[in-house]
Amino acid sequence: MKKTKISDKLSDKLSDIVVWTASKEFVSTNMVVSQFGIDERNARRYLTRLVDLKFLSAEGENKNKKYRYRK
Repeated sequence: MKKTKISDKLSDKLSDIVVWTASKEFVSTNMVVSQFGIDERNARRYLTRLVDLKFLSAEGENKNKKYRYRK
């Protein structure tokens, strides 16, 4: 069985966010905005997509939401 790489499933931006998140205890939307120079709406959309794809888990509600890399 062929092992699927992160980059096979995700765009470059999403792959960059996954790799960066893996090196952190947790990330927030604002941290992604600062690190990648994207707007808040896109950061939220990317993080939600990564949760849907099971790369990240979300904890908390609304403004206090934090995201962790799923190992």
